[in-house]
Amino acid sequence: MSSLGSEAGFGQAEIYVGYFDVATSSYGIANFASVLPTTAVQPGMFVTMTATDIFGNTSELSPSLLVQGPTDGDLDSMSDEVESRSPNLAAASGTGPQGDGNGDGVPDSQQANVCSFPSLAGKWWTIAAPGGIMVSNVLPSVAPASAVLPASYEFPLGIVSFSLTGVVPGGTVTVTNIFHDSVDLTTVFAYGPTPDNPQPHWYEFLFDGVTGATLGTDQVVLTFLDAGRGDRDVHANGVVTTLLAPARLAPPGPLLQLLSVSVSLVKTLNTLQVSTNAPVLTTNQVPAVSSVLAWPGSATNYVLEYADGLSPTNVWRRVSDPPARIANQLVVTNTSPDAMRFYRMVRFAPVIIQPAAPNLFIQRTSTNTFPLSWLASFAGFALEQNTSLVAGTWTRTTNLVSVTNGQNQVLVAPATGSRFFRLTSP
Repeated sequence: MSSLGSEAGFGQAEIYVGYFDVATSSYGIANFASVLPTTAVQPGMFVTMTATDIFGNTSELSPSLLVQGPTDGDLDSMSDEVESRSPNLAAASGTGPQGDGNGDGVPDSQQANVCSFPSLAGKWWTIAAPGGIMVSNVLPSVAPASAVLPASYEFPLGIVSFSLTGVVPGGTVTVTNIFHDSVDLTTVFAYGPTPDNPQPHWYEFLFDGVTGATLGTDQVVLTFLDAGRGDRDVHANGVVTTLLAPARLAPPGPLLQLLSVSVSLVKTLNTLQVSTNAPVLTTNQVPAVSSVLAWPGSATNYVLEYADGLSPTNVWRRVSDPPARIANQLVVTNTSPDAMRFYRMVRFAPVIIQPAAPNLFIQRTSTNTFPLSWLASFAGFALEQNTSLVAGTWTRTTNLVSVTNGQNQVLVAPATGSRFFRLTSP
């Protein structure tokens, strides 16, 4: 297996590849053992891996997996080592150490009803349930393979699934979801069957008199109903299992224009019957409708979809015809035998998966100095140096950190021998 791990040496930037044993739980959580000392894998990071067999055949990239530590004292499927890295809700007032995501003065790793974790979008998320409710099976993930995310929405926090145990059978439970970065949300989607539709599907978690959602810029309060909305198992068993996707409406799409429509008759052979007199060839003429549609050429992050009707049961599908760029427009010609067809533009905006720690970059200048840089949006990271990757002591650099074009930058002058650098967070 190969891992993410970023360290930089003088004159070059290297991604160290390690070999180690991996045990993956039934929830898709990977625990690492026998990690080489040169790897920079830390709990709270997401890694994407490949596997290479003895013949040199390498697999495709795996889904991103959250690196865990060895301890899970509160049994929420999120290790103590990960939860201890969570921002403190009280940190804005200058108080409180890391690891207390709901700011109640007790480390999240010691509370069965609280769980903090990094989302796949790189933002920290804290689930806080009432006392007596156990939060478990917490897994930041992508959408199920069979569940295409709702169109016209963005998902700035990614997706998470978890379970709530200890609910009164058939009763409700209210959970506060705390986000440690301000996000603009307009709704929350849940995925699974509902009492009125046994097929798994996305639906909005809207107020219905019993359950509902209260949205804010830094938190969402959700009320679940055991065997009702938000509960994927749809059984009044005292356990709520959910998969959630906080969302916001995407900006308005580009204007779709219908440039032309043409109708032709296509002969198709239906039957060939043999009578006593002579063979009878029966044909019919099917109309083929060709529609030429266009939208601004600058809207390259949109795709064209079609449906045969506008009722909720009609399925929208992507038009497979590739667009052609003509002048400043993207133009598609789509042919269909449907009597009526509807089109729409949908923004193609997959969840951007960011690492829970920044990559460290190094380059050489014409004056023989070496700027080291990392994204300024990652707060709380410090630059350390060492003369060896095997022995020696890592010490924090005292060089001035400047911010240029969204990057933290430290300028280092060459020295005798080798030096290695890494980014660390308390």
